[in-house]
Amino acid sequence: MLRKVKKTVLFPYPVQQVWQVITDRRSLSTWLLDNNFEPRLGHKFWLEKYSVPGFEEFIYCEVIELDALERLTYTWQDSLMQSPTIVRWLLTSLKEGTQLCLEHSLTKPASSYTMLNSLFNGGWDYKLRYKLPQVLVDTFN
Repeated sequence: MLRKVKKTVLFPYPVQQVWQVITDRRSLSTWLLDNNFEPRLGHKFWLEKYSVPGFEEFIYCEVIELDALERLTYTWQDSLMQSPTIVRWLLTSLKEGTQLCLEHSLTKPASSYTMLNSLFNGGWDYKLRYKLPQVLVDTFN
């Protein structure tokens, strides 16, 4: 039974640059989804995804923890979830660059574990290993 997905990636960039691409609205739009995010505790925001051409779906979120350059946590509520999930980003500065750890976890049991496995594992893996690194390269090289 899937309760949490944890992904850790090492980027050869300083923590300030990695923080920027996970907290800047324009950068998020490039590697994650269109949004109205602001890195501010208590800020309610949306992420917009397109599952079928012409059909827009929103993920509703709220920043619940914010420690600049170290931690960002927000709720994540989409139409497939009965209750919000929690997305937590942890950044660690290392000699080699920045270790970015993503944890996406359930707050309550879910009815569709197959869907969660696909969303949590496949979706995040693609974003963290392919999309986010490209934004870092495009922005800082």
